[in-house]
Amino acid sequence: FMSLTATLMYMGILGLDQSLLRFFHQPPSGADGRDLYRACTLFSTGFMLAAGVVCSVFFAGPLAAALGFERRVMIPLLFLNAALYMTVRFLNVLLRLENDLRAYTAETLWMQACYSLIYLLPGLFTSAAWWFALASILGFGMVAVAYTVKAHRRHPHPGKPDYPAIYRTVLPYGLLLAPAPVLTYFNTTLSQSMILAYAGKTAQGVFGFGVTLAQLVTTVQAGFATYWGPYVFSHYRTEQERIARIHDFLNFLIFGFFCVLVMLEDVIFWVFPAYKACLPIFPLLMLNAVFTILCEGTVYGNSIARKPFHDTIGIALGAGGNLVLCGLLAPKMGLLGAALALAVSNGVMFLYRTL
Repeated sequence: FMSLTATLMYMGILGLDQSLLRFFHQPPSGADGRDLYRACTLFSTGFMLAAGVVCSVFFAGPLAAALGFERRVMIPLLFLNAALYMTVRFLNVLLRLENDLRAYTAETLWMQACYSLIYLLPGLFTSAAWWFALASILGFGMVAVAYTVKAHRRHPHPGKPDYPAIYRTVLPYGLLLAPAPVLTYFNTTLSQSMILAYAGKTAQGVFGFGVTLAQLVTTVQAGFATYWGPYVFSHYRTEQERIARIHDFLNFLIFGFFCVLVMLEDVIFWVFPAYKACLPIFPLLMLNAVFTILCEGTVYGNSIARKPFHDTIGIALGAGGNLVLCGLLAPKMGLLGAALALAVSNGVMFLYRTL
């Protein structure tokens, strides 16, 4: 249910969270960043709720059966949960753009708690699935209401902006990016699905552990990216030399961290001996993470040029390449073939987006 919530949210958000990030400091004439936030939130959540009504009224039975739910009521609960998660996501982007560090950190922690922990609490007294769904809805709903009220008190709505003008700016940009999160999710889960089919659950668990461990390299970039994106979009005309220098420094840190982890891989898998089968493919999994992070410097150029379709095409090439290569290599080479396919496909994605 929670995994489907995240997938549905990223599909239904229609790329407008990225539009908000891109145009917050450059809104259409007569609007400001808050108007942009309201327009994007209203359109995406309205779309999600409308889709939820249609699916719940006309397709609840078939959808419930296809998704593995025993009760039809899970379908409207799923769409409602996704809409609330979307609202919380937009608030998260807003707080990030307004540099409200304390509120952003607190809201991020609450959002992660809702997605990973709070929905589990009914398990203390029941195993009925719909109770877990209600707990998730209650958690996301409380965060959405609390931070929406907080945001409104700080900046009351000044009037009625020209929403058609805003949508003419944000919709074309967002819709071109809308497939990207789904393709990224597909790309990250494809390898493990194929390994499960060809090599079994043990190999899948080893590969999954290696992927998670390789993501340690992203700790260098994660906090940096939170505020770097808004800075780039608001200063790219006047601070190009500084931006280029900082990207060079980030790349140096990423490659340095990559080298340190690869040098210490024997020690790492001495600590985790049950996953020692991952040792030969660990550098390839690390390289996959490095290519993903290096795109941090390329996506801003495509975004500034208002050509986000290049990023979507790059992700599609990566996912498609992974599908083909993994299908060819995993049956013959097992874990090594899947790791090689993932690294090569992400390398292709990086090269396309950069060029």
